[in-house]
Amino acid sequence: MIAAAFFPLAASGAQAATLQGDTVSCGIVSTGPWSCSTSTALVGMGSEFTLQFFGNDLFSVDIAASSIRLDFVSGSLGAGAGELLTFSDLDFTPASNIVGIGNFQTTALFGVQASDVSFTADSVSFDFNGTDWRNGQFVSFDLVTAQTGVVPLPAGLPLLLAGLGGLGLLARRKRKAA
Repeated sequence: MIAAAFFPLAASGAQAATLQGDTVSCGIVSTGPWSCSTSTALVGMGSEFTLQFFGNDLFSVDIAASSIRLDFVSGSLGAGAGELLTFSDLDFTPASNIVGIGNFQTTALFGVQASDVSFTADSVSFDFNGTDWRNGQFVSFDLVTAQTGVVPLPAGLPLLLAGLGGLGLLARRKRKAA
């Protein structure tokens, strides 16, 4: 009976960190006329932002539960200079920090690599300086996170508590029998 109360602790796994429902910010630093369609957006289904150049929508940005994808959606764009796109206020549930990126993918974009992505605990920046873009090309990557402020439950703790509970029951039976 006592042991059964502790087994749910052993069965509960870590919840995957997600950005769904979070309000994130978009900013771009550029020597040219770049802008985000809006400064903030709610993470949900579909595209959260468009990146505009001279007021024309060139990129679609989809921020998913734990990944980011940029799709070039219009014509072609020659190499520019000094473009740095930043997504900030990335507040995961449960509380987690970004500790890396993974699964970096792109479609034949010359010079674009994972090292063009930098991050802090709650933001991601993508340097697309000097990249030639063509219709249909994309960049995507997963955000690798680690929970913050959580002290992990040792794996053997539920078994130890169950064993101590069992010993307590045995001692109680011995006292009743004596």
